[in-house]
Amino acid sequence: MFNTRLIEMVAVALHQFGVLLHKLEFRMHQGDIEYMTNWTMPKQEYDHDDWEPWVPFPTIFNSPYYVNSDIYPEGVADMVGYWAEDRILGGVVVFNRRDKLDAKDDLTNESTNIYLHPCRAKVTFRVTQLLDGQQQAFVDFLLAKPDPAAAPGDTLPIPCPLPIIVDDRNRIRVSPEDALVLHCIYRDIWERRPLDRDEWSIAKRRPQNQVDYPESGVEALIINKVAGDAPPRMLKRYLDGDDTLPEGPMKRMFDEYKELVDRDKKRMKLNVSEEVKNTAEDEAEEGAEVRNEQETEEERERDEEREDRGNKPAQVINVDTLESLTNFLFNRVKAVDE
Repeated sequence: MFNTRLIEMVAVALHQFGVLLHKLEFRMHQGDIEYMTNWTMPKQEYDHDDWEPWVPFPTIFNSPYYVNSDIYPEGVADMVGYWAEDRILGGVVVFNRRDKLDAKDDLTNESTNIYLHPCRAKVTFRVTQLLDGQQQAFVDFLLAKPDPAAAPGDTLPIPCPLPIIVDDRNRIRVSPEDALVLHCIYRDIWERRPLDRDEWSIAKRRPQNQVDYPESGVEALIINKVAGDAPPRMLKRYLDGDDTLPEGPMKRMFDEYKELVDRDKKRMKLNVSEEVKNTAEDEAEEGAEVRNEQETEEERERDEEREDRGNKPAQVINVDTLESLTNFLFNRVKAVDE
């Protein structure tokens, strides 16, 4: 059980630090930020009458999925707070609130897993559950006690895991448009406004790439194999042992593909051996049934012969002299020999 309440408190504290710093208005370049946030798009001659210009965000310190300043308690300052979470922690910390009734610790009344919603370049945009090791490292770092004998500037007793950068090993993911309304994954219910119908339709047509959907690469390789297409040269060389790959997403994808293929081969062998075994058993059962039928038929014929012999009328033999008895026996032996 991970101390998710502690992590939630840390995330909220970092968020509030960002809010307070924004309100204090510490600036090094007067006018530069206003030039970007107050910029307006000029209307072109070919624009339609119902044309709506793009309006920049009220602050440059923003996370693109947390920009609804009109519904935030602190307004624009909350946008900066979410941005601070993403920069320091690796994403906005959210939780699965639907599971709090049946998937929580009865003593601490807290959920079991932590989710991050990253907003970084070359990192997935999807809401991602942290691995058990990532969650435990985060908790251990927060609970680590400093060495009183350590001098200023010495390394910490536990390495800092922040920011936590999720990768293809984090497979439990939810799209942002589904996280709040369908899966109840959030920290505060007002943090993201649900999409309207048009925005939802556009989001659902979003292409799936390897970074955001790490399972799609393996699925594509499996589909190509079933279709009979030749595997990529890099994959073939790696599977044949002619090439090595550094540890990373590509190697993990190829290893997962190889594991699935080997598992299917073993399953096919088991199915074939089971089928052969079943066929042999069926043939043995059929042979036993045929033999039983033959034995039954032979027994029936013998019974009929016995019955016929038993029902055959007795032949009356008139033997009045020794000579007639001798002739009768001679004729019977002669008939049997013929």
